[in-house]
Amino acid sequence: MMYLLDLTEKKGEIVGMGALKKTMKARGVNQRGWRLFADYGDRLYMPVLNHEEARNFTAQAIAWIRVLQACEMDVPPPLYLSKAVTSWPLFGSTTSEIPPLFLRAIWKAAVCMEYQEAKVQTFLDEDVFFVATWYFSQGGMEKVSNGQLKAGWETIWKIYEEDLRLPQNSEQTSWRSWVNRVEYDGYVFEALTSPMALYLEGKTMEHCIAIYTHGCRLGKQRVYAVTEKRTGERAATMTVKLNTANVWEVDEVHGPENDDVSERLLLSTDAVCRSLNDLYRISWKIRGAMNKQMKHTTKEE
Repeated sequence: MMYLLDLTEKKGEIVGMGALKKTMKARGVNQRGWRLFADYGDRLYMPVLNHEEARNFTAQAIAWIRVLQACEMDVPPPLYLSKAVTSWPLFGSTTSEIPPLFLRAIWKAAVCMEYQEAKVQTFLDEDVFFVATWYFSQGGMEKVSNGQLKAGWETIWKIYEEDLRLPQNSEQTSWRSWVNRVEYDGYVFEALTSPMALYLEGKTMEHCIAIYTHGCRLGKQRVYAVTEKRTGERAATMTVKLNTANVWEVDEVHGPENDDVSERLLLSTDAVCRSLNDLYRISWKIRGAMNKQMKHTTKEE
């Protein structure tokens, strides 16, 4: 209980549970929240504390308890969900801006998937992360009513998909690939330039390429779908990245379900990096745009 001791007037002394309960009640913690805290103590909020805001631990702890009590679940969320919350783009110093109905919908969906022995972590890293980014930083909160939040995850996801497919939103969330298409040694490399494109690629190829969305937005990574030109069969997904010398190089290449790919395909992937690096060297316009992207990236990080 060390993070909540400073709620009382007798800081640094042994504090009775009754006094602590009374003080927490004054900060908006109801009976349900108190029961959670009494049962789990610091373990209840440790996964969501921002340790870079050490002076704000108490506010963070209280905020999380208040969100949990409003979910009316009477038990803490699974640890993997609490940890996932820390990756959501919350602009406040605490979790207080998370609508309980939003968390509750994801909570129920994650537990349901767990009982079905589905890949819960992939669900959190991809689907939930995308929706949370849209909800908290791209105007999604204004487009989902409380009634729709109560309807659950499937309804929230449907609204998200419909909104993301709108032409104006798709353009806003996309990024430049610099090199859109490369054909080399019987393979076609086509750039994927939006969160939805990465999501659909992951579903098609059954891997977690969608987690590269942030790196693509920052300009440090690009993703390409690889197809055999003669047959049109999907062969792989590849990522390229900028190294410390601002030179593009192959990062990862995986087939369906993250399978290994042939040596011939691996050798072919270098064609994309050569194209990117040649453009940087030859075209002053693209070089300037890439450098501008890198300056913007540094500021964001």
